[in-house]
Amino acid sequence: MHKRLARLPTMGGVQMNVRRALITAICALLLIGLAGAVTAAKVQTAYNGPHAIPGMIAAEDYDNGGAGVAYSDTTRTNTGGAGRLNEGVDVVNSNGVTCISWVYDGEWTEYTVQVASAGSYIATFRAGSPEPGQKIALTVDGLPGCTVEVPDTGSYDVFASVSESLTLSAGTHVIRLTYLNGGIALDSVEILRATSAPVTTVATPTSTTVKPTITPTTAPTTPPTSVPTSVPTSVPTSVPTSVPTIGSSPSTTQLNSFLTTAYAAGNSRMASMQQAWRSWAVPTRSDLVSGATNAQTAGMRSDGATDNTATLQSILNSLPSGSKLYFPPGTYRINGPVSITKPVTIVGAPGTVFDCTRATQNVFTINRGGSASSKLSGVSFTGLVIEGPGIETTPEMIIGYYLDTFKVSYVKFHNVGVTAIDVRTSTNVLVEDCVFDNVFFSDQGYGVAVIDRSDQVVIRDNFFVTKGRHGVTTGITGSRQPTSDYVLSVTVENNYFEYMTEEAVNAHTYHAGAYVVRGNVIKSSNKGIQLASGMADVSNNVMIDCKAGILVWNYYVPSGVKTDRITGNTMINTDYEAIFVTNTDVQIRDNVAKGTDGGSAIVLGGYSPISCDISGNVVEGYKLGLESNPSSSEVTSINNYLKVFGIFLPF
Repeated sequence: MHKRLARLPTMGGVQMNVRRALITAICALLLIGLAGAVTAAKVQTAYNGPHAIPGMIAAEDYDNGGAGVAYSDTTRTNTGGAGRLNEGVDVVNSNGVTCISWVYDGEWTEYTVQVASAGSYIATFRAGSPEPGQKIALTVDGLPGCTVEVPDTGSYDVFASVSESLTLSAGTHVIRLTYLNGGIALDSVEILRATSAPVTTVATPTSTTVKPTITPTTAPTTPPTSVPTSVPTSVPTSVPTSVPTIGSSPSTTQLNSFLTTAYAAGNSRMASMQQAWRSWAVPTRSDLVSGATNAQTAGMRSDGATDNTATLQSILNSLPSGSKLYFPPGTYRINGPVSITKPVTIVGAPGTVFDCTRATQNVFTINRGGSASSKLSGVSFTGLVIEGPGIETTPEMIIGYYLDTFKVSYVKFHNVGVTAIDVRTSTNVLVEDCVFDNVFFSDQGYGVAVIDRSDQVVIRDNFFVTKGRHGVTTGITGSRQPTSDYVLSVTVENNYFEYMTEEAVNAHTYHAGAYVVRGNVIKSSNKGIQLASGMADVSNNVMIDCKAGILVWNYYVPSGVKTDRITGNTMINTDYEAIFVTNTDVQIRDNVAKGTDGGSAIVLGGYSPISCDISGNVVEGYKLGLESNPSSSEVTSINNYLKVFGIFLPF
């Protein structure tokens, strides 16, 4: 380029000026490029660290700095949808377990650590894979450290521990984990001082992360009980039982009175529930305190600063089965995890607080090693306030496996991320008089989650407030489990829900039923009730200022004659459909709905119901009372009325 400039024709000072201009422009471009390079330079820093060694490193706590600096990932976005969504590492979260997954060969993540002292260590990886031959290589500041072969656990949802020796010098280091051959799920790596030879444990299912392509390799061997073909008809005395009905050929006055009475009753019930929520308090239980072990006397500290996890675990291990452990008023810091393996009652008093704000793992895990043939009976919690680590955090407060006669009452869960109470393959579960205050996690956030083949679960007289995704939800831990593993009987009654971002009461597609939802009040939620499977009895609920009311459709229909019921519900100021049903025999009777957008009140959509009995419903604020798409010859519609411009028209 300089030679070409030298041969420019001479035109006075033009040649020199051109040369200077070009050189100036080139220099400017170079400076801009350098400035851009400096601006774009990424600095690697510890995330939630530096991580202390000895100690545990959560796989998702890789360093800040971005792609090519703190990690290398084949996909540019976070496929798993959990953890840091602005980064590209694929992090998956389900029911309190967070791990790196969707791993391809050669991907890596780095972690800045602070090693307390030089010496020999044991690195223990908690990982799993559905196939053999997967490996994780650990390097320290670019130098070889150790390599482990990930156990073949048969699934990404089953983890095992595998260990290897490692030598570290004191000070700050960067550890890189390189994933070889792909097909790995990694929960954590724990690096401790070497006291014994490294070992590989037998795989145990410790994660509930769901991958749609993985089929669980094991299933409960006990035969399922018969699936009910009719819903219970008895109504508890705590649930209002009066359901207004209309006779044949009512007058305009009667229909207006019918609406006015229903609206007044609905708003009155909401006001009553809100008052009950504001006055909720932990009662004094002298009957449970009598004969109980005093937690403070046994060594627990109620100063709010001392971590009592180890002390509590020691106490629980030493107590005989059937014991009661009493926590006098005070703030007990419990980081967890705490394991409960025997029948015990945890009881508090007014002013008893469990501070779990520093929890990074599930706090109380009950009967983790149980099975269908070794259920644990007689565990209960009562009289507590549990402060969680905040929304968008992963620890569950209470998770139980294979329980029988399990009870949680008068417990307030405040500021929880994924789930407050999670019960799996459990029977005779009662959750009552509890508060679930601000329980939310993006795409999750459950007050009570009923999972797998649970049966006879009752959730009543509770308050789900401030924010939540689902107040109550049901589902399974794997997408391809047999129908014998579906949730069975669940009753949700006389609860108050407000500000749920999705459905207040939800059933995923894996539910057999009966699912009884009655006498609840739901305010300002996205949808009131959505049951995507199983037998449904939805009756006498009130929904106010919700976008949609009741949605019932069945992707799984249990064998035998089955009729879902949607009866006596009141929906006030519903933005969209009041009732939407598909693919089911259903009775829709004596419901009241007031819409706001002028659409359709009752919609039979998608796959038309097999048969539909619609009678005694009165609606207003809609263009159509009934929309059937496609139309069905099996629909019976009697004594239904749509109010339009003050006139009631039958539909």
